[in-house]
Amino acid sequence: MFKKTEFKNKKWTDLLVSLSICFTVVVVTLLITKDTFLGIKPLREIELKFIDQRFQRRGEINVKDSTKIVIVDINDESYRQIPYGWPWPRNIFAKLVNNLTDAGARVIAIDIQFEKEDNVPGNDQLFRDAIKKSGRVVLAAKTNFVIEDRIDRALKGELGSSMGKERAIVHKQKENFDNIFCTADSLISFVNIPEDIDQTYRLYTPFIFTRQTEKPMSFPTFGLAVVNKYLGLPAGTIALPEKRYFDLNGIKIPAFTATDFIVNLYGTSTAFMHYNFYEIVDDKDVKTKDEIDYGEDLNTWDDPEYRKIFKDKIVLIGSTSVEDKDFLSVAYTKGERSGDNTIFGIDYHANVIQNILTRNFLYTPNSYAEFVFYILLSGIIFFLSNSIKRIRIRRKFILEILNAAAVILLVFGVIELSVFVFIKFSYIISVVSTSTIIILTYFGNTAYHFLKERKQNVLIKGMFSHYVSHNVVDQLLADPDKLKLGGEKKNLTILFADIAGFTTFSESKTPEELVKFINSFLGEMTEIILRNEGTLDKYLGDAIMAFWGAPLIVENHAALACRTACEMQEKIEEIKNAIAGSFDLRFRIGINTGDAVVGNVGGEKRFDYTVIGDSVNLASRLEGVNKEFGTNIIIGEETSRIIENDFFIRELDVVKVKGKKKPTRVFELIGMKEKEKAASKFALLDDYFNGLAYYRDKNFKKALECFNKSIECLPSDTPSKVYIERINYFITNPPGGEWDGVFEMKTK
Repeated sequence: MFKKTEFKNKKWTDLLVSLSICFTVVVVTLLITKDTFLGIKPLREIELKFIDQRFQRRGEINVKDSTKIVIVDINDESYRQIPYGWPWPRNIFAKLVNNLTDAGARVIAIDIQFEKEDNVPGNDQLFRDAIKKSGRVVLAAKTNFVIEDRIDRALKGELGSSMGKERAIVHKQKENFDNIFCTADSLISFVNIPEDIDQTYRLYTPFIFTRQTEKPMSFPTFGLAVVNKYLGLPAGTIALPEKRYFDLNGIKIPAFTATDFIVNLYGTSTAFMHYNFYEIVDDKDVKTKDEIDYGEDLNTWDDPEYRKIFKDKIVLIGSTSVEDKDFLSVAYTKGERSGDNTIFGIDYHANVIQNILTRNFLYTPNSYAEFVFYILLSGIIFFLSNSIKRIRIRRKFILEILNAAAVILLVFGVIELSVFVFIKFSYIISVVSTSTIIILTYFGNTAYHFLKERKQNVLIKGMFSHYVSHNVVDQLLADPDKLKLGGEKKNLTILFADIAGFTTFSESKTPEELVKFINSFLGEMTEIILRNEGTLDKYLGDAIMAFWGAPLIVENHAALACRTACEMQEKIEEIKNAIAGSFDLRFRIGINTGDAVVGNVGGEKRFDYTVIGDSVNLASRLEGVNKEFGTNIIIGEETSRIIENDFFIRELDVVKVKGKKKPTRVFELIGMKEKEKAASKFALLDDYFNGLAYYRDKNFKKALECFNKSIECLPSDTPSKVYIERINYFITNPPGGEWDGVFEMKTK
């Protein structure tokens, strides 16, 4: 099977190398920026800060008027007003639950761990009874991850002694998750919140798996348990983990990691309406500190308008006292002062609940789609970097500055795009990963370009020093991108030239004399080709093949090829004079312009830089048409159209060359318009042109008269003689009605 050469496959090779570089860049980027792999900590922290920046630029979202969530604060004022020290007696919490239940609250969620029994007998039972009666209460619990780890290791046999196993099992049997009321109503919920590596809270775990129960179980976290209550789902319903999301009874919560989703923060602790704890329990049965001090009952809760606030609401109860230290550093900050990026834990849960109820989630790309996007991005950056490097200027460092500036602009563009899609579409794209790909692709392209350029210089010198002039080689070295190898379709002008009657001439020479003449002759012709920016294709014995338009793009390639042909004919006259008429040296030339495939053709060990295609074949056939008309230079129709303003040409015929079904118009190239000899000849061709017109109208008598007059003006005009011979034949043998004036060549 024919094997393609390295050069013929250059485009594919470059593409594969480029893709390999892009693929490597993407893989390295994912390894160093994603937690799933190596996840270099500083890069991860930078990524998280960019997420924070997006929240900052988006600003606070007002949900107070639309949300079903209100927060009851256990705050400093409540500590002051309730005339008991902390922890408050459980009957106060029983009063809270009863009052909110009577007011029509849909969910009552208490973010407090009741770890020990009340000091007053009966209070715990009052609270437990209130919880059971309400049926709307969600309690908070915590799991101890250290104990979880010990249990896990014990079950795997990793602890060194039986005492270690016993301790783990004892914890498992006695664990109440820091809340003695965990069995008062359905199942418990965990308030454990994961923090990021920079001690900032952005994520939320939808459920926690624990082995501290009699049987290993998964429990919903606090926010999810509240949603369960609100939607009337079974208390133990968890958001089942799927490939890219957590499914809570049909609500698909987009996953950010395998175990968490990212919270779409609405703002700081002012995003939701807050009310004082003491106001909820301040009825006729409870005396606040102010009521005791002033001897006057306020009974805030007895106000019907106040109670309406909590009807059909999700009521979250938690600490908002700074001294309790139940606050978290989060992604959002108003930027008004240092440290104002904190939010109370109960507000964080409120954001989670609001996200789920309104399906207002933050999304991240599918990992497969992200990978494909990164490959495409790297490929585009690679292409753009290449495009800049293709610009040819003397001071190449300016291009590198442009490239570096483009990289910086792209990175800033990524940052701005990330903010836009975050605000507009709630979409999180990785700024660090994307920027890293841009930067690494740039450096990868720079290294590849450097190595490729060195290799190209050696390649170009070796390949083209014999094909084209030294000036062209220098241009290719200065701008290797002008060199397109491996079979590229281009618009070219092709020239074939052959010595007429060379066989007869060679019979009169010894082999040594013949070789000397051929070398000298071809050397002269080659010099003319190279001087006119042509590319020497090959020598075919005494013939020459050349083309214009590759490897360098030449805008006026048709004119240059025709100029070359004219100069060749002038050189032929000089050579004829030098050999003193011992041989009527004639050089037949065919020229055609059209699309052709140019590149290296051959085997792996031996190849030629050449052109192939119909336009090439036609140029070869046109060289042979000279035999029919006794001319020296014949050009094709497309060539004539391009150069007619700069050269004298005359149409010869419409011919169907051997091997071609479609006829083509052929023209004789008389010479350049600035040449007096060519102008003089062209001025005597009026009768010829008239005769050709009569001939095509089948007015053979008039045509014959014109061609005879043309012979009188130009006795050596062979095309006129050819037409006289044809017309004489047609006069005695008139062509049929289907005759279209096309002459079919029987030979090459």
